[in-house]
Amino acid sequence: MLLSNLGLGLDYILMALAPNLAWLFAGRVISGIASSSFSTAGAYIADVTPPEKRAAAFRLIGAAFWLGFVLGPAVGGLLGAMDPRWPFWGAAAPSLVNACYGFFVLPESLAREKRAKFFWRRANSVGSLRLLRSHHELFGLATVSFLGYLAHVGCQAPACCIWAIATAGGPSAVGLTLAAVGFCAMIVQGTLVKPIAARFGERRALLAGLLCGATGFAIYGLAPIGTIYYGNFSYGILGTSRSIGGRSRPAE
Repeated sequence: MLLSNLGLGLDYILMALAPNLAWLFAGRVISGIASSSFSTAGAYIADVTPPEKRAAAFRLIGAAFWLGFVLGPAVGGLLGAMDPRWPFWGAAAPSLVNACYGFFVLPESLAREKRAKFFWRRANSVGSLRLLRSHHELFGLATVSFLGYLAHVGCQAPACCIWAIATAGGPSAVGLTLAAVGFCAMIVQGTLVKPIAARFGERRALLAGLLCGATGFAIYGLAPIGTIYYGNFSYGILGTSRSIGGRSRPAE
């Protein structure tokens, strides 16, 4: 987490100072390399939280993520309306504060005698796939998760372009509408996921979330006007409930 937050903070500074598009592209590459803070934070929570309290802890970090998704675009949009470089400075500051907090305040989650041995063959994305063989259901769940995130992340670049055209209000309008998306997703994660999973079961709730997400993406793609694009928020955002399976009960 320290390396990730420090790397992101320095990377945002690089992008704030980027003299041309090539440097900005390099900054995005570095940002991807240093973007493991969220998954590592989940591992930290699993280390320090008793099994019976992990579900609540994971829902808390999920709510924190969506709260950041509400505030981040709104603040970034307002800063971007004043100067295109200011959002990068605004993102660098909390990243570096997080790194300082982790270094000076946050304790290590595992005692040295409980840590697994380090092997280079597992210290990469390909090596980590060996974990999928540790349980017969992991491969199927990982495949579903991969396809879901591939669809979600794959549409971000064109969606941002369409979003800017649809809003036609500059950086502040884009930021505020994305903040609205984050607010809707936070409501879904915080109030709907648990009762839906309890009423219909995790598998059905997961399938319903995936169906809503697929339908929502289709509506986004077919929307002829911005009004329909915005109106799809309340339906398409239900696709965020595809994370139900991992957070509705304690981890084993």
